[in-house]
Amino acid sequence: MLLLVSVFDNAPFWNGYVNYQLALLLFAAWLLLPPARRAEAGPILAFGLLIFFSHAAVFAAFCILVGVRGLLRQRVAAAMLGLAPGLLLGLWYALAGTGVPAEPGAGLGSLGAFLAYKAYTVAKLGPYHNFVFATGGDEVLRPALYWGGALVNLAYAALLAAALGIGLWRGARSRAVSASAVLAALLLLAGFLALPRVAQHVINPGERLLIPGLLALLLAVPLPSLALRPLAALGGLALAANLLVLATPGERWATPVHFRDMAAMGGARALFRHRPTSFACKWEELRHSETTGEAPRLPISFRTSLLRTDADPFDCPAPKAP
Repeated sequence: MLLLVSVFDNAPFWNGYVNYQLALLLFAAWLLLPPARRAEAGPILAFGLLIFFSHAAVFAAFCILVGVRGLLRQRVAAAMLGLAPGLLLGLWYALAGTGVPAEPGAGLGSLGAFLAYKAYTVAKLGPYHNFVFATGGDEVLRPALYWGGALVNLAYAALLAAALGIGLWRGARSRAVSASAVLAALLLLAGFLALPRVAQHVINPGERLLIPGLLALLLAVPLPSLALRPLAALGGLALAANLLVLATPGERWATPVHFRDMAAMGGARALFRHRPTSFACKWEELRHSETTGEAPRLPISFRTSLLRTDADPFDCPAPKAP
């Protein structure tokens, strides 16, 4: 239940980050290999390339884990041979001029606001999600569910931190914990804390390192069952509430809601929110293009990779009349 809620059915999943979720699945599959296989250059090469072509942040997490294991277990040559193709591709990617200017006002001002944002990101590991449609999110339509869900996420994050702390303490005493996994996870959590709110037009890049670090810890430390039971109960109840909200029929699916309009959907207090219909206009434009034979007017949604666009990447004009 912890893996389902925090790693695989998490906030990036509901935001539609399919490539990131695919990379997480590959990263998890790598962690399930026998330790001896994880030390060989061949599996490192295969998983490294697959993860590299899925998502850069998870590839960085993979490199950190493999590198730390190689150093601590004196298998540096195999680690470097396996990682070399992906690292060379990453170097070519960086030298190809793929960067975009930083967004103005990307900082959070004070240290307190920055730390509060990091704490909120940790709370997003919880199972409650606030889905924003044309009619608004839970804060507008179901205030009791919204505030109850926010409390569930805070309680879940606190229990999860306590469970991991107890697990690390027990593992250190009994030497039943992988030192390389713990060290790599701590490095990833340090990266999560250090990264800004926005980097290269990526919102909350630190979250992309937090989740692989959490996954490595969950699989590396002996977790206490006393903490796992309430975590599983909170996760199950909140997931049921999420599915109930999504299954409720209504007109809210008909009108796309852009991230630009989300500030009006409940104000600044509307946290844990996702926009399932945010880019529905892209689909409508493709349908219109298929019917009329006209070229689509909408550009790609995100300026990324080696693809370029001079148009507003989030512009969604009203569909033409058929």
